[in-house]
Amino acid sequence: MDLDGNDELAELARAVDTLGTALQQAQQELCVTRAQLEQRIVHLTTTNRALVQEIADCTQNDQALRESEAT
Repeated sequence: MDLDGNDELAELARAVDTLGTALQQAQQELCVTRAQLEQRIVHLTTTNRALVQEIADCTQNDQALRESEAT
């Protein structure tokens, strides 16, 4: 399609071309953001597991301390 003309069809073709370019850019940005989000989820999941383990350890230590103080 002729993008250099001055008629309505050329104007429409330029608008479609611009939208196509914007869509490609948005899709690329979405892919980058999705990858960043996936990395963040992995990090948060790892951190959460470590915190759950730390809580379990503290609970176990607290229980052992209470038992030793009771005897």
